Amino acid sequence: MKLWPKNADETQIQEPLTQTEAVIARLTRCYGHHALAFFGLAPENAHFLTPAGEGLVNYRLVGKVAVVLGDPLCAFEARERVTRAFLDFCALRKWNAVFYQASAAYLQCYGALKLHTFKMGEEAVLDPQTFTLSGSARANIRTSCRRAEREGVAIEWYEGVPPVEIIGQLAGVSNAWLGYKVGEQAAERGFSMGRLDELVGAAQRADRIENRSTPIHPSQESKPRLLTEVARMPDGTVCAFVTFTPIYGVFQGQEVGANDQTIDQAGGWTVDLMRRAPDAAPGTMELLLVRAIEHMQVRGARRVNLGLAAWADTNQEMSSTQRQLTSFATEHLDLLASGKSLFNFKQKFQPCWQSCYIVGTTLITPAVILAVLRLRNGSDRKLIQLHVWRHTVWQFLRYCVVGSINTLIDVLILNLLLWCFPTGHVLTLLAYNSLAYTGGAGSSFFLNKYWTFRQKQSITWREMRRFVLVLILEIVYSNGLLWLAGEALQPIIHNVTLWGNASKLLAVAGGTILSYAFLRYWAFAQKP
Repeated sequence: MKLWPKNADETQIQEPLTQTEAVIARLTRCYGHHALAFFGLAPENAHFLTPAGEGLVNYRLVGKVAVVLGDPLCAFEARERVTRAFLDFCALRKWNAVFYQASAAYLQCYGALKLHTFKMGEEAVLDPQTFTLSGSARANIRTSCRRAEREGVAIEWYEGVPPVEIIGQLAGVSNAWLGYKVGEQAAERGFSMGRLDELVGAAQRADRIENRSTPIHPSQESKPRLLTEVARMPDGTVCAFVTFTPIYGVFQGQEVGANDQTIDQAGGWTVDLMRRAPDAAPGTMELLLVRAIEHMQVRGARRVNLGLAAWADTNQEMSSTQRQLTSFATEHLDLLASGKSLFNFKQKFQPCWQSCYIVGTTLITPAVILAVLRLRNGSDRKLIQLHVWRHTVWQFLRYCVVGSINTLIDVLILNLLLWCFPTGHVLTLLAYNSLAYTGGAGSSFFLNKYWTFRQKQSITWREMRRFVLVLILEIVYSNGLLWLAGEALQPIIHNVTLWGNASKLLAVAGGTILSYAFLRYWAFAQKP
């Protein structure tokens, strides 16, 4: 279903909406209270409407997984009926349903429907009407803004579709930012955030919602359109920009943990694209956001969403298992990095952190995980798998280099013992092997910790205990492999030194993979 023109050159004339499009626009305008409601209208998404037009679910189908953008859009009292209808719709087609960036307010509904939840982070939310730069809490922001103003940074606003020449300048900044931050093969993500090449189409969708739907609350008369804020240097060069997408609706219901008090929350805007040139003046981004909040304060907005901080847990809601899975994904696979610098940047504004979740019928399956990663990272399944394998392969190669160094120490000690105290007995050889293996353990610990697994924190007793246990285990299975190799080679090789080294070589080859697995997934696993 094509609801809106995607590009500026498709049409500049707002054609009448069909009956279905009008219902979707009305539900979005009335109940699109979360940050992803607007993105749900993108042409790439599908739309589920309940038969009576009571609710709307925007989703993207990846294989057999329907990934929903946020919560269903409906009246609060109808949330369970609408969600159940969508789940039945998916079950009929044998799809897994996953709600991406679901809010805490719907957890009771999801729990009643026997869905599983996993906390994915927190959104930074501000009320522009109470925001102020006074006080020590936001002193850092004041200093940054003044510094940018001393550098001559000026702010411009564009509401709706920006001029063509402005978009061209924004593209230059965005390309420089993506290349600097991500690399030569940088690409924007989409799905839960905008793309610069879709800015015009997104602005047109926002205009069509405002012009073709009727608000249900006086606070919605402010016509929240897509906003683009641009920062210029004194010579007129665009050095940074921020775009803001509308937050619609008045969310009326009972918030979890709010003493069952009814919410009457007007709409506002959420931060979407944030880009800056590498040579932009320090404090430019802080100045852009502060001026945006002041602008929205004048417009009467009651909500500014600074975006999601992935895996943030200031509310301390994650279980130990969730923390371990999060740590594994961020530290070992390097796929869902939360970006501590981004969290710290948002924290400077002293926002209210609101929890977000991934909710679904089934969560821990390869199909669901890859579907979410594919949409979130703006990549396909093959690229995600390639990223995981490339990271793992390079890590294993580093481990092999460290292992070679340790083996060299190990073999030198073994040969020294064989030269000083020659023996043809397998049990004596096992004793020599234990001493030699222990000798290489010291370098193994430090090189694997700080180079193979790239950990920066200081050594802990937990790591030491686990490493010693792994060392003991390695000596046991190394001696076992060595005993098997020694017994097999003794009738063939009669030279004591050659026999001992050949047996050692076979034992080392067999134990390398086992040792790597123990160190990676247990000894140096991140503590919850």
